[in-house]
Amino acid sequence: RATHFTAAIAIEHYSMVLDSYTSYAEHLPPSLIFSLHRALNRYPLELEFSSVSTAETDKRLYRVSALYKPYKNLYFKGGVSSNRIDRISGDQLRRNLFNDIGFGVGYAFDNIILDCNTFTYSDSHSIFSIAISSKF
Repeated sequence: RATHFTAAIAIEHYSMVLDSYTSYAEHLPPSLIFSLHRALNRYPLELEFSSVSTAETDKRLYRVSALYKPYKNLYFKGGVSSNRIDRISGDQLRRNLFNDIGFGVGYAFDNIILDCNTFTYSDSHSIFSIAISSKF
């Protein structure tokens, strides 16, 4: 387990379209991500704080996430983002507090990982996902 913070810098969405089956090409602006990570010594818990900034917008996005591993192969994860903080006004903070939050549970078999997640992007809409991945 880490006894100190781990810092990382990454570039996200730095890509180009080589070929497309439509005439519409959506542009994803590149983002610079700075993250701080800490694994707690006494608990099977990992915390991460990330700051995401793009050159095309003045908006900076913040993410806070946690990963809890109570057993060797089982894990729970959750996080919240400031992506929709500019849409909150007046007394809407209480109602919209959970507008950009996600939860998940996963299990790692020998070479297969099963991951189930939910993400809310408004006060009445959610996305559910089930992912199966393989370790190489």
